[in-house]
Amino acid sequence: MTVAIINYGVGNVGSLVNMLERKCGVHCEVVDGGAALKKGISHCILPGVGHFGFAAEELRTRRVQNQLDAFLKTGGHLLGICLGAQLLLEFSEEGDACGLGFILGQVRKFQKGQLNEGERVPHMGWCEVALRRKPAEREETDTKRFYFVHSYHMVPEKQEDVYMTADFAGGFTAAVKRGNVTGVQFHPEKSHAFGIAFLKSWLSGS
Repeated sequence: MTVAIINYGVGNVGSLVNMLERKCGVHCEVVDGGAALKKGISHCILPGVGHFGFAAEELRTRRVQNQLDAFLKTGGHLLGICLGAQLLLEFSEEGDACGLGFILGQVRKFQKGQLNEGERVPHMGWCEVALRRKPAEREETDTKRFYFVHSYHMVPEKQEDVYMTADFAGGFTAAVKRGNVTGVQFHPEKSHAFGIAFLKSWLSGS
């Protein structure tokens, strides 16, 4: 399997390629933002670190929206990581900028009033994450631990788009999912065994 990774100047591409190729057994193809993905590629990753406003401008300048629109129309699976996940939403307070709009909602900064005793922003380090399941599955939870570094968090408009939650600042959305679009606030490439397991699950289409 070949996984495409979009390079638009703000992603932590190297460590992601290293984990996918060495631990998940797939080949990675780093694709310049805006370039068409090769036929047959079923999985694509949008990484990202840094400032939302700057990254959103890079997406517009490089016409990444068109690139991803075409990919999703083929039924491909898209994964956004950290800032890349935030960019899947419509708007962010960081830079007052618009995102790709694949998932309805906004990105907001953690406020002091949300924080519990001992918590600090940026939220940095390991945090337990609970997977939300469908009511038909009795809403069981599957708790994992992932590594986070962020000051802003995703606030989906629709609760059915909340894929995972984390217990920080009273609870926040750690991952979103709508159809074949998934976004995770954490860094799977820095999350060791849990990150490897997550990426393998995503690659398998589950």
